[in-house]
Amino acid sequence: MCQRLCRSICCIRFSALPTGCEIKMADPHFNSTHRPVRQMHHGIRVHPDFPVPARIEIFTPRTWGDKAVKVSDGGRNTAWYLSTPWGEAVLRHYHRGGLISRFVDERYLWISEERTRSFAEFALLNELHAQGLPVPRAMAASYQRRGVTYRAAIMTERLHNTVSLAQAISRAGPASIRLVEPVSTAIRQLHDANVYHADLNAHNILVDDAQKIWLIDFDKSSRRPMTASLREQSLQRLGRSLQKLLGEQGVIFSGQLQQHYQQSGKNR
Repeated sequence: MCQRLCRSICCIRFSALPTGCEIKMADPHFNSTHRPVRQMHHGIRVHPDFPVPARIEIFTPRTWGDKAVKVSDGGRNTAWYLSTPWGEAVLRHYHRGGLISRFVDERYLWISEERTRSFAEFALLNELHAQGLPVPRAMAASYQRRGVTYRAAIMTERLHNTVSLAQAISRAGPASIRLVEPVSTAIRQLHDANVYHADLNAHNILVDDAQKIWLIDFDKSSRRPMTASLREQSLQRLGRSLQKLLGEQGVIFSGQLQQHYQQSGKNR
């Protein structure tokens, strides 16, 4: 399915951009674009459902002016809400975490186009969405390569009227117990599809007004056999996040979540 989707990806012309932004469109190429820009090459992929122009400039927040608003909740301060002609979107730049980020914050070693962080997440997100999993569609993804390194960005559709799981639990107080079942179900659905989420934390689980659960930020995530060990590892990571953000309230919710997850597995 992933391969069929990638074959259907196309880059198209689109002239409607934010006021004050003038981007001259070039003839698109099927699937990806590769053009030298000051000794730099770039590639772009676009989901066929969105009329996104295959231009590297759209992955730069300043292109959008006041139509780009920085996301304040979670992440590494590298995501923006965008108001675009093809819908509300979230733009995220890939940045390293940990100690290495002090030296190389946004560049990665080049191996191949398919193994860039952005193209890998683009393909996985759209494959999971097509299978009915609670994830947003990826609108477009890009990389810019220079020599043996590259940097990358991805644009996903924005999920409206949502808050992070941490916010939802904090606001609901004791009533947050109602979220245990839908959160457990969403995580089990992901695990049963043999998908390992590399950063399952309380910021990357969203809750909408109808208490539907959404999973976001699949950077470094992958398909793999989800053993009991990996499932437990995923839940423990989420538990640590909840404890860090919510203290005792997070510990209580995490315990209820693990209990429901384990029980739902026995009932299958």
